[in-house]
Amino acid sequence: MTECNWKDPEDIAEIRRVKAIRRRMSKVPQDGLCPLCGRPVVFSGSWVLKGDPCCRSCYHRRVKTTLETFNKDMILAEHVRYEMDHEVLVEARTFAGLSQREFAKQAGWTRSYQRKLETGGFQTVTDETMDVIFTVLAKFGTKCLGTNQCPPE
Repeated sequence: MTECNWKDPEDIAEIRRVKAIRRRMSKVPQDGLCPLCGRPVVFSGSWVLKGDPCCRSCYHRRVKTTLETFNKDMILAEHVRYEMDHEVLVEARTFAGLSQREFAKQAGWTRSYQRKLETGGFQTVTDETMDVIFTVLAKFGTKCLGTNQCPPE
């Protein structure tokens, strides 16, 4: 390594960068393995040093599974979900004389989403989705999805 020229801003920036990397790497486990998943983490930027150090994938997995970003005592929104009877939706759609593509176009979603609704890709749906289904079926003369799923009067 060449000697540092303290008057050169590029040399000073390089020394600061190296010091920052060394300071960051001093908080990382010496073996370079993530303590949560055990995978080797080579680059200093791949470590997350908030709390216990871990690799980025473990950190993102931990943030998704815990509710660190929300206050657990506060309910932000209440989402109502309904169980979806898939066979009845298919019956109602065919009774209305619509194909999957036509129903999806009327509802404002894709045919693949409609296919997932009808094949059990979704076990529950939101109240907004149920409202759209009832609206499309009512437009084509069908009011209910079987005997147990009718829109509120």
